[in-house]
Amino acid sequence: MSAADAPRRPIAELVAELLAADVDRARLEARRQTLRAELEERAREVHRAEGMVPSWKARGLGSVSWCGAEADFVPILIDDDAYGEWCAENHPGSTYLRLEALVSRLTADAGDRLRALVDELANLPGVRIDYVPEARLLDGIAAGGHLDVETDDAGVVTRALLADSTGELVPGVSARRRAPYLSVRLDPQAKRRAALEGAGLDPDLADLEVAE
Repeated sequence: MSAADAPRRPIAELVAELLAADVDRARLEARRQTLRAELEERAREVHRAEGMVPSWKARGLGSVSWCGAEADFVPILIDDDAYGEWCAENHPGSTYLRLEALVSRLTADAGDRLRALVDELANLPGVRIDYVPEARLLDGIAAGGHLDVETDDAGVVTRALLADSTGELVPGVSARRRAPYLSVRLDPQAKRRAALEGAGLDPDLADLEVAE
């Protein structure tokens, strides 16, 4: 008898097993969060006591690392208008134009003007024009450029300058300290074996693929 000819399982059985799997997932997620919290605290203790960024491995399973040192800063926006105008000029392909107009009655003349150039629209009463860069653009600029940050004795940012890949300063940008986090990476082979087993397949099939 082929798999296609095998009798289908009753719906009630499938529903019960699905719900039981979701209950197990909720239980495992709660346990996972508890373990993460405990490991985060232990990682902070190691970092404070030894000044090193801890990383641990479990053979055949993966690794756990404490990421985000105190000296690591990321850019933040402090002036959306200045940043948006700069992006419109330097990254027009990643910047949108948002037009907001408050009008009680749109006359033919006003309608024509609303379809005119942006510099004309900006002169209309009750009109606000914003440049809205794509959210990922700032990360890309920071990754390809250089963020220069100065802090006071308390670690508060007193000066932050972001230059893009051309060396041009990006206006409207400051910086904040990146929050540390726990990075959990599963061994690719272990992850695949678990996925196969969970799908009811032979986990030994994972051995046919070379681990990344």
